[in-house]
Amino acid sequence: MRVSLGSSSPLVATLDRAGRTVALDEPPTATIEAASGATHDGGECVEWADIPNAWHFELDATHTADLDSLVVRFAGTADAVDVAKYLGVEVVSSTMFTIGDLRSMPDLDNEQRYSHLTLTAALDWIEALIETTVETSFCERRYQETRAIKGCTVAPFKAYPSQLFGLTFNGEAVDPAAWELDRSGVLTAPSPFFGSLTIDYSAGFSTHAPADLADAALQAARAKVLSRGQSGMPDRTRSISNEFGSTSFAIAGPNQPTGYPEVDAILMKWRDLVRLPGLA
Repeated sequence: MRVSLGSSSPLVATLDRAGRTVALDEPPTATIEAASGATHDGGECVEWADIPNAWHFELDATHTADLDSLVVRFAGTADAVDVAKYLGVEVVSSTMFTIGDLRSMPDLDNEQRYSHLTLTAALDWIEALIETTVETSFCERRYQETRAIKGCTVAPFKAYPSQLFGLTFNGEAVDPAAWELDRSGVLTAPSPFFGSLTIDYSAGFSTHAPADLADAALQAARAKVLSRGQSGMPDRTRSISNEFGSTSFAIAGPNQPTGYPEVDAILMKWRDLVRLPGLA
């Protein structure tokens, strides 16, 4: 899941054994590891009211102060046997929308029917789908990548880079001040290098998603949540016929990744607007 830079966000987890949720002997604790090497304090978790045997730990602004990737470990015991759950969290410049935005959409105010986990899954789904379809991130994200360098340039990294945090060449730190990372993601060295280069950088089309794309994402996420077992009709139904005639349904496919025409039109527009020639 993703959380916005500088935000507070509840992380909710159920601990299980062999796929079956278990009741814990006492509240679990949360510990945090950061890909950047930053040190974060964890703490004791508290019960999450909406879901039986679920626990939550609140990430605050100290945990999300920098672009980073976090692994949060929920750990406890059930019948004196250790159990644990790991959640991956990516701190980005901003998410498409907040869980509060989605909860405030029509028909989603029932927290018993549409849990926090369900809404979080819908947000994760649409953000991943948009980036796969448009082939660009609409928020700044932090990356660490290793490439072979033979000369002064390295094959493209992510497009729309925003900040270069650090460079390591053959295991040794290199001052990045004289290196240039252009808009298309091509890295240029001040002199020839031959070996293995690791780059720590951030990239993204913008710090916040365009308003029409964010609204389309919100509409698609709402539809995704409402479609979970509510219609009584198979998801892949293309049409139905009865004595009154035939009705056709839009479903996901080429150039219509969500199956919702008004949403897909926005995604296709942005795919064409931000695609850089020569980049996948």
